[in-house]
Amino acid sequence: MIKRVVCGVVLIGIFGVSICSASIFDDLSAFNKANRRELRDQMQNFHEVDQGSLYRSQQLLPEVLKSYIKRFGIKTLINLRGFGREETTWYEKEAAMTKEWGVVFHSISMSATVLSEKKHLIELLSIYDTAARPILVHCLGGADRTGEASALWVLEVQKKSKEEALKQLAITYGHRKLINSAKDFLIQIWRGREWLAKEYNPADYPWFCRKTDENAA
Repeated sequence: MIKRVVCGVVLIGIFGVSICSASIFDDLSAFNKANRRELRDQMQNFHEVDQGSLYRSQQLLPEVLKSYIKRFGIKTLINLRGFGREETTWYEKEAAMTKEWGVVFHSISMSATVLSEKKHLIELLSIYDTAARPILVHCLGGADRTGEASALWVLEVQKKSKEEALKQLAITYGHRKLINSAKDFLIQIWRGREWLAKEYNPADYPWFCRKTDENAA
């Protein structure tokens, strides 16, 4: 009788340990998967700006872009690098990938180092107003032009403060304020869409304005 009781206790213990071990391994698997995904996002400079509405990143390889389109259901892609130079193929690959997945593709030629042109800012905000969401916006490194575009979303779409908007222009994303300070300056002087349409002129700030190549990527 005693042997049977002991055997039963041992079996229950083994069974309980097995269940516990399986649970632990499941948790570890989920934890590792989440960590791998987070690491991958960091490597691609991929971040959420406004959940379900706007995401930001660096230039993505076609297969990586596809994975984000599938994962987040991206409906619109905004490329701030323009149309590229003749010797580049990234633009054609990106255009082909978005077409394959039914993603609306916009391209705007913005500079990473000087104040953006009025027409480009108006175009960007117009896209924000009408584009299907979620939107993914990117430049080359995902730091300066993308930071500026993300900050304008925070100001004009989310209606948050300049302090909140300037958080999109941070070293976290690779933005170096002392080198590419024109982007921070735009957010600091920003006074809304009417000001943009009627008063904003980069030439008024010559230290942040110079002639740039429209096709610079």
